[in-house]
Amino acid sequence: MREVKKTAGNASRDKRVLARFMKKPEGTLCPLTWECAIPGKEGTIWEGGLYRVTMYFSEDYPSTPPTCKFIPRIPHPNVFPNGKVCLSTLSFVHWDPNMTPLRILFCLQQLLNEPNPDSPASLADTLRLVNDPDEYKRHVVAFAATYNYNTVKSEYEAERPKPVETSVSTASNETNTSE
Repeated sequence: MREVKKTAGNASRDKRVLARFMKKPEGTLCPLTWECAIPGKEGTIWEGGLYRVTMYFSEDYPSTPPTCKFIPRIPHPNVFPNGKVCLSTLSFVHWDPNMTPLRILFCLQQLLNEPNPDSPASLADTLRLVNDPDEYKRHVVAFAATYNYNTVKSEYEAERPKPVETSVSTASNETNTSE
């Protein structure tokens, strides 16, 4: 399996967006579900964190947008309590079939530091952002410290599916011992 790794924004070279196919319980890969991780941009309140996102693609992709969920849910005005992202780019009305999964991840990274309180998915986080921006900032910085880049990346890599070993028997490998 190939993992997508791309430097995110102005982050240092080791801070990358990560993506891979999800592994089903029986060990087979599911190309319609991707496990991803987005680093917080340097110079923002999200800096230092690595935020896991699951992207669910339908059979109709790229005609229809994927659903994206932060797992665990992040404290953000545009993230529903179940972790689902509320982003116009991912709506049917604004969806562009030319949007790649990597571009979606960069949009999600941008959304972290540019919340849209006019399209709230979490009333609590929206009220915190609007009424007490300093408290919102403290809350996000604490979250980033909990889900710091090195810890989450280590967990992510520990879950990496192991290569599947196969053995193939061919007619040329088999010998006929009977005469």
